[in-house]
Amino acid sequence: MEEFNIKIKGVADGKHYHSFVIDDSFFNDYNNSEIKNANILASVTLEKKLDRLSLFVNLDGKVNNMLCDICAEKISLDINSKNRIQIHDDENNFQNKDEEVLCINPSEKEINIKHLLFEFVNLALPTKRQHKINADGTSNCNQEMLDLISKYTNPTKNMSDPRWDKLKTIK
Repeated sequence: MEEFNIKIKGVADGKHYHSFVIDDSFFNDYNNSEIKNANILASVTLEKKLDRLSLFVNLDGKVNNMLCDICAEKISLDINSKNRIQIHDDENNFQNKDEEVLCINPSEKEINIKHLLFEFVNLALPTKRQHKINADGTSNCNQEMLDLISKYTNPTKNMSDPRWDKLKTIK
């Protein structure tokens, strides 16, 4: 876990660059994570200006073996995100509540960003996970599965509840 520590006390003003690889072993500590296979580069910049600390986290890579929401085939999803966190060592001393803020104990010498990276990766996942749509508008979904879905769903079937049919006649 120490490999995700960033020193925050005693750093000079300016930008301090860190790089972390997020791979399969990263997710071993998160038993309930749906992500088990990934290859992501986290570029982290700690910026210090006087008493202000900001953390910029850029994620770039892939999460593999996720299930397509449409055909349930395993797919790889691109992860690209930019995140900014302000670090405050006194929770009563910050004004801008719109920004993401990480409050820490004033005696902290370094912070561990492993869980923060885990959250950023999960937030970077698309809400709808599916095969990429080709230029011609077609999908690379498993056609066999799509045929089965079509076979067992009937979009023209009237799904109304007969108990409410009388109410439809009221004008």
